[in-house]
Amino acid sequence: MKAPRKAIILSAGFGTRMVPLTNKTPKPMMSIWGRPAIDHILTMLEKWGVKEVLVNIHHAPQPLLQYLTRNHKRALSINISFEHEIMGTGGAIRRAEWFIDKAPFWIINGDIAVDVNPKPLLDAYQRMHPSAVLWIKNDTGPRTIIVKRNIVQTFKAPSPGINDTYTFCGLHLVSPTIISAIPKKAFSSIIDTYTDLMKQGHHIAGISVPHCFWADIGTVEGYLDAHREIFRRAIKKQPGGELISSAQLKRMRKIRKDNNIKGFVSIGENVDIKVGATIYDAVIGNNVKIARDADIRNAIVADNTSVHGKVRRMALPLSEMADPNLFSAIDKIGLCADSATAEPLEPRGSNRTFTRIRSCSKSVIAVRYSLERPENGLYVSNARFLRNLGVRVPDVLLEREKDNLLIMEDVGIVSLHDIIMDKSTKSIIRTYKKVIDSILPMHRNGVVAAKKKRITLAPPFSRDMYQWENNLFILHLLKNTLSAPVSRIRKTKKALERVAPYLLAEPECLLHRDLQSTNVLFHREKPVFIDFQGMRLGCAAYDMASLLCDPYVFLHNSIQDQLIEYWKSISGESIHNKNNIFWYAAIQRLVQAIGAYARLSANPGTASFGRYIIPGLKMLDRALHQVHDTVGLRSTVDWCLEELSGHRIRMEGDEK
Repeated sequence: MKAPRKAIILSAGFGTRMVPLTNKTPKPMMSIWGRPAIDHILTMLEKWGVKEVLVNIHHAPQPLLQYLTRNHKRALSINISFEHEIMGTGGAIRRAEWFIDKAPFWIINGDIAVDVNPKPLLDAYQRMHPSAVLWIKNDTGPRTIIVKRNIVQTFKAPSPGINDTYTFCGLHLVSPTIISAIPKKAFSSIIDTYTDLMKQGHHIAGISVPHCFWADIGTVEGYLDAHREIFRRAIKKQPGGELISSAQLKRMRKIRKDNNIKGFVSIGENVDIKVGATIYDAVIGNNVKIARDADIRNAIVADNTSVHGKVRRMALPLSEMADPNLFSAIDKIGLCADSATAEPLEPRGSNRTFTRIRSCSKSVIAVRYSLERPENGLYVSNARFLRNLGVRVPDVLLEREKDNLLIMEDVGIVSLHDIIMDKSTKSIIRTYKKVIDSILPMHRNGVVAAKKKRITLAPPFSRDMYQWENNLFILHLLKNTLSAPVSRIRKTKKALERVAPYLLAEPECLLHRDLQSTNVLFHREKPVFIDFQGMRLGCAAYDMASLLCDPYVFLHNSIQDQLIEYWKSISGESIHNKNNIFWYAAIQRLVQAIGAYARLSANPGTASFGRYIIPGLKMLDRALHQVHDTVGLRSTVDWCLEELSGHRIRMEGDEK
């Protein structure tokens, strides 16, 4: 068949997973090895014989408009469709009815890096006469659609990542008849239209293309991974390698000679790197100044940024954050907001965002929080209470309750998780003993002090609270992730209900509530506790189980046993506790944690939590073997591990 002459580039989305980099820059204008992503896409479409392109725009239109209107060298005719209100992928295509003629046309997402031969898609369209041909891959991405014999069966696979599941790569060859099937409403999804057509008996084809390259650049991790993979492919002369020019490769080699640079680095124009700086796997924008003390790893540095100290994930000028309240708050505590650099930290699972703000040699942490979780509003009062109690926590420098904003002391990025990596058994035990000693005043004196100060706490652990934790595991792992049979769910629920009475029979103390390794930072060789906003009354063993049965670390049995005995010896807990209260607390805590990992892993912005599900289940299995009445739960854990062995979430934890 003739090569399609028309294509629609979908680029209107906000790009929430790249915020704040995309506050003022639309995703298609994010650079891929020195060129905007949309530039690579337009070049590819030209090679395919496309003559006319329609680009839909909505969020931050100015940079994209300037690029498209000033790009006069192409043979392509470029049209623009501006959406005042976002219309979705279906709405954008329906709105483009005037652009579409009687011939098939391409649709492609504007936030992907791609190198693919279109011929297999064209051949499938001519052979099968479907409503659309989708480019799919089975070796990367979320793999949420099921395709059999090149026909899409569903876009919502019950178990993503298993056999016959694929990732839709955001490129489709579409019949013009699709327009009449798209609902006439303000917002719609093209996937919903495809699903409706499938119900009516129409075919949507899915074609896997050999020797190709695809990457979703819609997340920070995906964006960096795309650069890393393109660099690797350029060296090996594989598909995707052409997305980096020989000039870029030459430039990187030159910079490597004079600086401590490893991995890949994409360097923009007018970049000043002082001798002594370390850069490892990074994308550096234009007009960037990198100080000699800079240590940039797995990070994006935006245009016009000055970099000092350690940078992970991203850095950009504070002014680009599009947050005037934050800007004025930084000014108020005495830092120069005009010259400050913002480093948004990795998303966490608590409805809060954290940003390190640097101005010259000083730095602070800005926290934005939502009261959807009411406990977030307790952070400041909890912090002041704990400091008075002798428990080291970051100092709160400024609170703006009406803006849900606080500024606190920066105690660095070195966590307990980091500090014990590759350490000897003796060193690990010594470090954990420091943490146990430091939290002990909270457990011993917290209840009396909290009553005396009349501070507001989160609701105490109760039967209902433990039931809520159990439901996290049941809903998000068993039901949503693994589609467990009803009989399995009932059996698990009944077994879990036997744990809470043991914990409720114990004396109450004041708990941190989330005492895992990444919530313990080390500043000047002393433990500093964070994420204590959920502080409440409960069984002391729950905190110790959070610390010593942490899936992030996966302590070796012998280390774990020594630390449990140490905790019992200094806390007054009986070594011969007939109910093995520590292990019941471990079961309860791990059920909560695994359920939370499963819930977070379903969100693209926090999908990395999925890697801890299997280590969590293995640690839960260890705990279950320490007590006598958990046979029903053991069979569930075995079943989960077997199901996950072929699942997309199957990364193992390291044993220490």
